[in-house]
Amino acid sequence: MSVGSETSFGYDAQLQLSYRPKPNFWISSFSQYLNNNRFSSETERYLLYGIDANVRYGKKLSITCEFQNNFLIEDLYNDRNLLNFKTAYEITPKQSIQASANYGILHQAPIRRDWFLSVNYNVRLGVPMVRTMALGSLEGKLVNGGVQSVDNVVLMLDGQLITTNKDGSFAFNNVRPGIHQLYIDRATIGVRDLPDQKLPIEVEIFAEKTTDVSITMTKSARVTGKITMEKVKTTQSSKGELKFPSIIVEASMGEEKLLTRADADGNFMFGSLRPGNWKFRMIPTYWKDDFVIKTPYIQMDLVAGQDELIDMTITPKVRQIQFFNKGTRLKVGGK
Repeated sequence: MSVGSETSFGYDAQLQLSYRPKPNFWISSFSQYLNNNRFSSETERYLLYGIDANVRYGKKLSITCEFQNNFLIEDLYNDRNLLNFKTAYEITPKQSIQASANYGILHQAPIRRDWFLSVNYNVRLGVPMVRTMALGSLEGKLVNGGVQSVDNVVLMLDGQLITTNKDGSFAFNNVRPGIHQLYIDRATIGVRDLPDQKLPIEVEIFAEKTTDVSITMTKSARVTGKITMEKVKTTQSSKGELKFPSIIVEASMGEEKLLTRADADGNFMFGSLRPGNWKFRMIPTYWKDDFVIKTPYIQMDLVAGQDELIDMTITPKVRQIQFFNKGTRLKVGGK
């Protein structure tokens, strides 16, 4: 099994439509088709679509309905709303009540879908407040830790976009005090380049002060894997032979988690891993009752630019078959 090419490719087509037949009623929809190799050596295709409708009765009552068919694989660890009904009513200019019903996917294991109901009552006190704010700034540098270049890299903080100069330096001025998320545009760095810190990078800005940050850019490690299904001798059942399941593989280092899906032959790849100690495991989903995971996890230390191959194994569970004949019971296979 070859490690494969470093080439990254893909396209993302999006369509958004809005329609407002009456001043108090509007509806919008979206569709998105992605075709790329973001997480594996194989081409992955995603089709997402949804709709959002809103109607108002007078100035006090509004009803909203939202629907989305599915989510991308990287949203596995988030709670996801598939269907959402929301009603809001303004009792007085300072009082309002809101009720909502959601049908969504819980990120807990095992993954399940459920309904959620909530009611909120809000009161606006209208207490006058005077607020003055002194701004701060952020100065930093991308340190070259073995990449081709650290100039012309785009970073984003608090809605501001800047580009690094030739030595990787950058600065954000007039930033609100508080905790902010610093992002790096992956499209402006090399395919296998990445920072030595998890993105986004959390920075704290103080009023009338300059916060300094240093980020080392390094080469990523890459792990290519193969999941093999062992064959077992068992009596043929009416369900027929089990097919290779669709398996999600997780790579984790501390709180950082990445996901990919193995193809129909069990091949998968993590092409952009930060150097460090990573743990790889298969996430048991719908197939956990039919297969046993023979390789619970694989853990390894990865260095910058390393290419590594790993093998993981599952095996079908052996079912117990019972034969009854004139009061005698015979067990075959299983426990």
